[in-house]
Amino acid sequence: MEFALNAETISIPLELIRENGSVRAAGENPEHVRLLAEIFDSLPPVLVHSSTLHLIDGLHRVRAARLRGHETIKAQLFEGSESEAFVLAVRANVSHGLPLSLTDRKSACVRIISMHPDWSNRRIARVAGISPKTVGSLRENKDGSAASRVGQDGRVRPLNASAGRQRAAELILANPDQSLRQVARAAGVSPETVRDVRRRLSRNEGPTPSGARPEGRQDSSGDEQNPENWRRAVRTLQSDPAMRYTEHGRLLLRLLSLHVMDYDEWASILRAVPEYARPAVSQAAQGCVSIWTSTVRRLEEEEEPTKSA
Repeated sequence: MEFALNAETISIPLELIRENGSVRAAGENPEHVRLLAEIFDSLPPVLVHSSTLHLIDGLHRVRAARLRGHETIKAQLFEGSESEAFVLAVRANVSHGLPLSLTDRKSACVRIISMHPDWSNRRIARVAGISPKTVGSLRENKDGSAASRVGQDGRVRPLNASAGRQRAAELILANPDQSLRQVARAAGVSPETVRDVRRRLSRNEGPTPSGARPEGRQDSSGDEQNPENWRRAVRTLQSDPAMRYTEHGRLLLRLLSLHVMDYDEWASILRAVPEYARPAVSQAAQGCVSIWTSTVRRLEEEEEPTKSA
């Protein structure tokens, strides 16, 4: 989802800003307010919903302004619906400033599920700052589950991949001249899936490969292996203050940034490896794969990283 933010910073009277509907159940943190009051002049503008003047992001900054006796505060306006404003509020409070509690993140997750039942678990998890597994468990008690969901990349995918493939096969047989994208859009699958279905039909095979995941297990946002998707994820992390201004965050960014290169660059690097060293490089690379695979598993299974003593 793209958010329409007014780049211009304006001054808004504090008395006009509506603070109800905060994503923080516990309200303000007085200690954090005092800290912000001390560095108030260096703080970024708050974010306000233009049509309702509801505060989207910046509760503690507003309280800090009042503590200093200000009557106005710098703000940016958000042009969008109230549901979009809520999603933006959750995303903003998860990614920077005083972190939301796990309870607040779960509460926000439930509300987002109600607003956007078609969103994938991974897409909601990324907004709410919890694991896709937790989103799935919270979704189980909700009614009206959609037949398809929208992933982080904005593409619609059916929960039952077999149904999507079957629909693609029907469309291909009905009109073989349709383009991959036309069929993909109508069937709710990716163009690559349509390509595979078309190839299978040409070999007189069924549209669904053996070993396909069963219904209810198709909630992945897909395309995690797409280079542009994970490069975009790295760029997003690189712009996150919570990552850039902590020692461990900077270290993780350096590790991730090492992989942000295209395949031609990788090919050039590999061609420079001496023949005798290739087995050792292969073994070392496999070790890196193991570490990153373990990292993915831990991030998906743990709702909050374990803090070292």
